[in-house]
Parts: sequence; C-alpha cells; structure tokens
Amino acid sequence: MRSRLPVFFMWMSVAALPAACTGSGSNPKREPDSPSEGGESGGGQGQGGEAGSFVPDELPSPETCATADPTVGQAEVRRLSQSQYRNAVRELLGLEMDPLLRFLPDGKTGPFDANSIVAATDLDIEKYQDSARDLAARVAIADVRPCIPSGASDAGCRDTFIKTFGLRAYRRTLTDSELASYRTLFAAGAADGFDAGVRLVVEAMLQSPYFLYLPEFGAEGAGGNVSQLSSFELATRLSFLLWNSVPDLALLTAAQEGKLAGEDGLKAQVDRMLSDRRFGQTARSFGKQWATIDKIGEVDKDPAKYRLWSSEYTTAVVAETERFFEEVLSKGDGKLSTLLQADFTYLDPDQSTPLIVYGLNRSAIGPDRRAPLDPGRRSGFLTHLSVLSRTSTNERSSAINRGILIQENFLCEHTPSPPNNVDFSLPADADKLSPQELLREHQENPSCKPCQGLIDPIGFAFSRYDGVGQYRDQINGKPLDESGSIPGSDVDRTVVGAREMSKALSESNQVKQCLATHWFRFALGRDPTEDDLCTLADVKKAGIESDGDFRAMLAALVRSTSFRYTKGEVQ
Repeated sequence: MRSRLPVFFMWMSVAALPAACTGSGSNPKREPDSPSEGGESGGGQGQGGEAGSFVPDELPSPETCATADPTVGQAEVRRLSQSQYRNAVRELLGLEMDPLLRFLPDGKTGPFDANSIVAATDLDIEKYQDSARDLAARVAIADVRPCIPSGASDAGCRDTFIKTFGLRAYRRTLTDSELASYRTLFAAGAADGFDAGVRLVVEAMLQSPYFLYLPEFGAEGAGGNVSQLSSFELATRLSFLLWNSVPDLALLTAAQEGKLAGEDGLKAQVDRMLSDRRFGQTARSFGKQWATIDKIGEVDKDPAKYRLWSSEYTTAVVAETERFFEEVLSKGDGKLSTLLQADFTYLDPDQSTPLIVYGLNRSAIGPDRRAPLDPGRRSGFLTHLSVLSRTSTNERSSAINRGILIQENFLCEHTPSPPNNVDFSLPADADKLSPQELLREHQENPSCKPCQGLIDPIGFAFSRYDGVGQYRDQINGKPLDESGSIPGSDVDRTVVGAREMSKALSESNQVKQCLATHWFRFALGRDPTEDDLCTLADVKKAGIESDGDFRAMLAALVRSTSFRYTKGEVQ
C-alpha cells in the first residue's frame, strides 16, 4: 500500500447503507468494503491558501531534467471540491444539485479549492449522506440503468448496472468483493422492485470514499515509493484537470485498454478533451479562482455610495468573467495576452446594469453574447466589473488590494502581513484626496515601504475604476494619475493605465512561471516541492514557446513526471 485513504463509511450490515464512522481517517485496503476505523488525516502543505508557498527563483534547464531520474513531491489524498462534486453529479445522474444541500467551504491551495489536508467533519459526512439520499430519490432511473430488467430478480441487468455505474462513480472497475457487496445491497432494495434496488446502490456509491476522494496507489507491482499512476488513476487525474469532473466512458475505456500508457494515446485523449464542451468547466473554475472572484460574496458595499451594488449585480458580473474565460480558453486562441488585453467581453442581454456601466446597448451584443468594449477604457478581465469590485473595499477602490492580486496571483510573490504597530486610520480629509495622495504615507513610512513600494505602483494603474468597476475621469475634483509600474519584475517599467499594465503582464516570463505553479496546484491539489521543479520548468517552457497558450501549458503538464507519477507513504 502506497497511500493512506481516509475512510468514513463502513458496511453496518448487508441490508443497510454505509454509515459514518467516528474516526477522521483510516488505512485503506484495495478492497474498500472491509470495515475500518480510527487513523490519521493526511499531512502536507498548501491548505491555508497562502500564495507564497515554495516558489523557486530559478528552474532547472530542460537538459538537466532530461537526464534526471523521475522525481515527484509527496502525494496528497484529495476530497472532491464542491464544484467537482456538482459536476460529477451532473455527469453521473443528469441532475443539478439541490441548492438547499450546502457543504462546508473548501480548503485552498494557493487561490484554488483543494480538500487535501482538512479531514471531513461529522457535519460534512452528514451532508454527504443527505445529498446522496436526495439525489438517489430524484434521479431518473432510465438515466442510470443501462438495460431493461425482466423483473426485480434480473441478475444480468443488475450486474450490468452495478458494473457500469460503479465504473463511472469509482473511476475504475469494481473488485469482486465490491461487486458481491453491492449485489447483496441491491437485493435488499429490490424487495420493493428493481428500480428501488438501483436507487439504494446509487445512494451507497455516492457516499463511498472511493467516489468522494481521489485515491492514488500507483500501478500494481511498482517498486519504491515513486511509481507511475495506474491507467485508471491517470484517467481520473486527466479528467479532473481538463473537465473538473469524472471521466467519461471513452476515457475509461482507453484506460482499461492500456491506451494511456503511450504518448500517442495520451495525446489523443488530451486533444479530444480540450475540444470538448466540458473543458469550459475547467476554464470557468480556474479563471474564477485565479481572479479571486469566487470570494466576491465576502465583499460588501456602502449602498448609499454604490447604488448598483446588489446580489443581482454580483451574480451578473461574475457570470460575465466566467463566460469570458470559457470562451477564450475553450473556443478562442487560449492566450494569456487575449485574457489580459481583449477589447470584448460576454454579457447577458437580460442583465441591464453591466450594460449601463460599460456604456452599451443590447443591440451591441452578438448572438454568442460577445460584446465590444471601449479599448481606451477596458483591457481584458482585470478591468471586468467583478475583479474591480472584488478588489475594492466597502467604501472606495483600493490600489492596495488590486496590487496584491497582481503581486500574489500573477507574480507568485507573497505579500507579508503588515507590522503590528501600523496605524490603519484614515486622515480626516481622506475623501478629498486622490488614491496616490492617500497612500503617500505608505511610501514614506519605513515600516510600510518594503511592501507598499511593491504593491502600490501596481494598483495605481487601475485608479480609473471605482469600487464597483465604473470608469471615472477624476476623483474628488482632482485628475487621476494612473501611472504605475511592476517593481522587481522582469517587466519593471513605467506603465500608464490598466491597458499598459495588462500588456506588460502578458509579456512577462515571470507571470508564465507563476501560471505553471497555478496549473500545478489546480491539477494536483498541493503546492510544488523541489522534487517537482522539472515539471514546473516544462510547463513554463511550453508557456513561453507558445506565447502564453494555456492549452499548450496544460498539455505539457499532462506529459510531466509530477502528473503521471505519484509518491505516497509505503505501507
């Protein structure tokens, strides 16, 4: 055994559903139906969401990596994030989640959801059980039953269903022991008819740790604690990276037939999956978290100052940015430069407020919802209303917050907390000062200057936008100075305004290296270590050579050692 899998459910009897154990984890066996209890939760890095976790200054050369033995950082057992769970439910059952069934917040690795350290609580387990019960009761049996039974005791149709649904839910073939256990459970439900047996098995599988977690043991028979993933494990990693959901039957069949072992077979699946509509789910999820607009609900605004602010407004502007990422990455050129410099966006014609802010009429929106933006005022997603609102306070725009977003999520530079003795109170005439005047103290105060000297010049480039993203020519009767820079970066030059800032970021190799780290976190749910440096080098190289093509970076990540190998605890 090369990994530890927290197990929360055990068979209490052959006629009952798996019930929650009281422990936080346990040592798994390859046949998960044996009762187990107690144990440990996994350890590791990255759950706190701190952007400064292990970002190397330099990466090894391709020549060095080509002759090195495969190395990979410590594996982490991951539980599905909320978005992954919802996507999996949609794929398996054709159902949308009941909004009343809400889970606890996900953990974070950098800006990305990753439940790789925090063990599921009793409340988590209860909600998983409630969700499984609700989903099994609502599912249309015809959507999960691959055959028409001759009666409640049709063993052939029963086995076909259990094997087919089990393959999709567990992302692998069921063991003989699992198949026998589900036959027994099915029989208990089938006392009320064949379909009742189906619902009981669905309910049980949706509570299994082999559905809720992404266990990785490595290929059978592999020696040492670094081994290649099994074909099914590689298919699962591939699917949750490119689709943020479970594998489809085509991918599972390719895994079963050994077609993912060779470069050609793996490339064929990557190409197929990147061209599939489901890649849009990954594009939306990555973009939403990278831009931190998944946290827009944590922001409040003064309603007297920002009359536009409402739940409808935040829903509309977040949807805009999500759709923008989906269109650019899955249907467009997939380039970093397009994401940062586009003079277009995607709007819902039924949402009038964003149209008003952008100064557009409904007639400007195309049939695909693409809408032009004034290139003199907007440049890519950093000037979207969602991002500008998220990086503002409840009363005003914030050069600090906007600078921190770039510093941490584009340059992968950690911003330390301010000293304890810093005075955060505003001067009495704050409302009469420009953003630069308001922050001048940060530049002059020795205790603030080391951080603010890096952050503020970035944020100044976005001074034209107020706390909800509206464009402005002046503030408090004073003209705005939108000159800034990116101090200490490989594109450290004076820039004027958001458009020049976005162009500089799109040209930066440091940003591409940061993106390599972000895709690594998104794919594996952990921070990279020194053992993953060659993987980061490969992904960064692909980003530079492709002129910032996200799809090229993803393809390089899939080919990398860190993606195709695992290192777990040897048992």
